[in-house]
Formats: sequence, structure tokens, C-alpha cells
Amino acid sequence: MQSPEFAEEYQRAKVEIATMDTLVRQIERERSRAKLTKADLARRAGIPEESLRKLLTSPGANPTVATLERLAAPLGLQLALVKGPGHRTTLRGRRPRNSSPKRRTAA
Repeated sequence: MQSPEFAEEYQRAKVEIATMDTLVRQIERERSRAKLTKADLARRAGIPEESLRKLLTSPGANPTVATLERLAAPLGLQLALVKGPGHRTTLRGRRPRNSSPKRRTAA
């Protein structure tokens, strides 16, 4: 029987793999729309052509964020973080929406 920790880690890994796959597929779609060959994109991104071919054809590829940024830039794309369903984020230097600053009163 699976432990809760294993099940949680499995789900986390599954989401990470799906996210990377989505990003790689988006880069591939944009490459195709831009009518660039894989060799052209590899050259513009400054990565070996063979590495790009493996990345675009291997199931479960796991590129680094730096590699994704290098591939996205020549296509006019940027990587961005967005809030996922069911998650709440707080940006550094900002208060969560439901909090209010403590007001100072003059003494």
C-alpha cells in the first residue's frame, strides 16, 4: 500500500512533468509558427542542435529554466509564473488581500 507521503510526492512529480511538457510543446508550436527549423532555433538560442532535437522529441524531457528561457527569447516569448487553481500567493513586499495595515493614532 502507498504511503501518503509517496502519493503526495508522486502527484507533485506528475505536475512538474506535465508543466515541463506543456512548456516544451508551446515552444515547439511557436517555432513551427515562426517557420524556423530546429537548427535555426538552436543557433539563435545558442544551444547544440542535438540537444534541442532531444528536448523536442523525448517524452518526459526535463529542461532547466535557463534552457527554456534561451529557447523562448528568439521566439519573442517569456516565461511567466501564474497562480494555479486552488493556490494563494503573496508577493514579497505586499500584504495579502484580506489584511489591512495597523493604523497609528496620534497620541
